Amino acid sequence: MIDSILPRLSTVTVLLLVIMFTAILYLEHANQRSTERGDILQQELTTASEVINKMRQQLHATKEALVLSETDLILEKGTVEEYKNEIAELNELQEEERSESCSLGGGDSDSETKCNIDDRWKPSNAQEQLQYNLFARYAELHGKIMDNDPSVEQKYVLFRQETSGLGNTITAFISSFMLALLTDRAIILESHSILSLYDPPPYLKLRESQIKGSYGSKTTFTQVGGFAEMGGGGPKSQWFEWISCADLKETLAEHQTIEVVSNQYYAPLLINNPHYIEFFMKTFGKDVYGPFYRFILNNVKPHLVSKVNAFKEKYYKDNFIVGMHMRREYLNPKRASMFWPCADMLSPTIDNEDGIILNGRLIKKVYWYVATDSSFASEAKRKYGDKIITYADFQSESGDVLRAMDYFLVGDADEIIATSGSTFSDIMFARTGKVPHQVTEVNTCYKNVHNQPCYFFWKGVLDTSCYPNGYDDLFRNPMMINQRNCYTNFQHGADHM
Repeated sequence: MIDSILPRLSTVTVLLLVIMFTAILYLEHANQRSTERGDILQQELTTASEVINKMRQQLHATKEALVLSETDLILEKGTVEEYKNEIAELNELQEEERSESCSLGGGDSDSETKCNIDDRWKPSNAQEQLQYNLFARYAELHGKIMDNDPSVEQKYVLFRQETSGLGNTITAFISSFMLALLTDRAIILESHSILSLYDPPPYLKLRESQIKGSYGSKTTFTQVGGFAEMGGGGPKSQWFEWISCADLKETLAEHQTIEVVSNQYYAPLLINNPHYIEFFMKTFGKDVYGPFYRFILNNVKPHLVSKVNAFKEKYYKDNFIVGMHMRREYLNPKRASMFWPCADMLSPTIDNEDGIILNGRLIKKVYWYVATDSSFASEAKRKYGDKIITYADFQSESGDVLRAMDYFLVGDADEIIATSGSTFSDIMFARTGKVPHQVTEVNTCYKNVHNQPCYFFWKGVLDTSCYPNGYDDLFRNPMMINQRNCYTNFQHGADHM
């Protein structure tokens, strides 16, 4: 019996083993297929992730292009491609600048420049980057001189105010700052009229009391009175020759402190000096005064800022402003009357009670801001009514504050009409870089070709050694184009060319 059962058991056992083996093979195959499916799924997920990343990159690139386009529109540079080219040029300039020392024109040091200016200075193009680098190096040098750092020479330009108006004083100070920068000196400001409007910028110590070293001997450069020393018809001093023609860093090397007593914008002599023409043209282009001004006189007294903003909130917001400066000394009644048709031509026509859109701005009204030391404003009000606005009508203030308000508010107008020959007019438009219209001595109104102040006695350069070709040498720098005739109305006996 047992013999008969064993074969059956063996058969059953074999059958069970076959079933188990088949099941194991099936499970292994199923597991393999599951693994393959998992791999495929993982591969699909990876591919999807890559697609998403590519989409993100494309989105980022699109966003970047939009930002560039928006920036390009703000900077009015034309196309995105032009803006990209400018960025590439800027990067090249940065690499060049990093190898220079903190001295104008370089030096022996090959260490990386570590100069910083307050964050308010934001370069937006390659030329502004050059200006930033220049002023950053000067700020570091100035600080070392003021702190009596033994690694630099203790040399100064000390500017003292002459008894002149604000326009003469500010332009003379800016000229003296240029002289200090060109000769690697700290600039010192002693002027009650300037310091009543501005605090020194946070990155410059400008007061005489802040010097930790010593002035040493002073050499006084005087440019006042009858202007005899600076080209006013009398004998020329050595200073006029130096400022116009010399390598000033070398020529003034033995003079520790240059004391400037001046009431003139003598910067054109420096700008057209053969040693500095290329430097000024490359670094500043068509506007030299503006960057120097904005670097050193950018910290307006807070109480004045508040007054300006309050007036602008009432009159300037959503309105078009023609700012006029009418200097009584240079205007007879007929000439003064030309300001009004000139302003009328510059004013947009508001033919909709809700206003118009002009250059992307909503314009509801047109106002004419009049700054004058005469009765011109009150006379105009009788004819033009509420279109005429003045700060004196807005709020009662002292004479000094009223002058400050006129200075800032005319410069911030949409269009400016200036009195040719007035340095107060000059600083209004030169501060903001706007090119003004001017009413001339022959009762015409025209737009100037640049926004730079003028030097009263430009003719004096023809008597110096570096103008051998006479008249032709006047325009080595094209910015000098109007120096010869922008004061043809000046009535103080100057001998104009």
